[in-house]
Amino acid sequence: MNFSVLKLYIDFIVLFVLNYSYLINKFIVMNYIVGHKNPDTDSVISAIAYANFKGEGYIPAVLGELNNETKFVLNKFGVKAPILLESVSDGDRVILVDHNEGSQTLDGVNDYQIIEILDHHKVNISFSNPINITTKPYGSTASLITEKFLESKKPISKEVAGLLLSAILSDTVIFKSPTTTDKDKEFVAVLLEIAGVSDVVEYGMELFKKKAEISSKTASEIINGDFKEFDFNGKKVGIGQIELIDANDINPKKEEIINEMEKINNNGYFAVLFIVTDIMKEGSYFFAVGNKESIFKAFEITEENNYKQGVLSRKKQVVPVLQNSL
Repeated sequence: MNFSVLKLYIDFIVLFVLNYSYLINKFIVMNYIVGHKNPDTDSVISAIAYANFKGEGYIPAVLGELNNETKFVLNKFGVKAPILLESVSDGDRVILVDHNEGSQTLDGVNDYQIIEILDHHKVNISFSNPINITTKPYGSTASLITEKFLESKKPISKEVAGLLLSAILSDTVIFKSPTTTDKDKEFVAVLLEIAGVSDVVEYGMELFKKKAEISSKTASEIINGDFKEFDFNGKKVGIGQIELIDANDINPKKEEIINEMEKINNNGYFAVLFIVTDIMKEGSYFFAVGNKESIFKAFEITEENNYKQGVLSRKKQVVPVLQNSL
């Protein structure tokens, strides 16, 4: 081999190495399955379980830090946490689970990159291309994925069964939420046996004790642990929710939480609402800033008398009320 040919060969190798990351991004398509911002247990577990269902080549991802309940579930069943997804390349494809609104998904994702949606919330989407969409009024997205496993007769491992079971119990508030359906209960009965969990109520309470560990959390962490942004007839409203075994646990942090809500509200919101749900009393306390009078009026409560018995579900009992009243 003469010198000029050797030099040409070396130059090619150097060029390839220098542009390796570019070539990877250009020619290797990644398939991500991802839940919403401020991920809750259903969002995280749905990404993991659906990636397991889809098989090789699908990567579960999250858009934020995991909460205590989710960490507990993953540790209990020995499953690795999904990757933190901060951006995608132009050629990557994305499957959305447990959400469908643009404000709740990864910033910078174009609609042509979204190839599928699995969700149990109201549909608020518009895409330039047809995609696969699975939406049903179940108590959790994990229920949709369980149904896919059962209908396809694909085996569910003990680990995945434990994850799906946990997500359903979390999102249905151990079947107390009005979003709970007979299908959710049917799926839990199947998953209990596979996961080796003997008592559904006992395990459900164990989950919520982990979720209710707020003494070491900041006000920001408490509010953003399950915070979603909505557009109600042109009015941007942020709604956070926490479910506690005893709502009085929030009292020592109430002033700090209100102050943090005011900071959030300054970012162009019509109002910011924080719901503290007492799962034992089966009701919720409402805290609001911004145009709070409109929020309280919609629920026929006041700032002083802010408790609403029977309200547990943001999706079914809060969002529709604000959609119709604001």
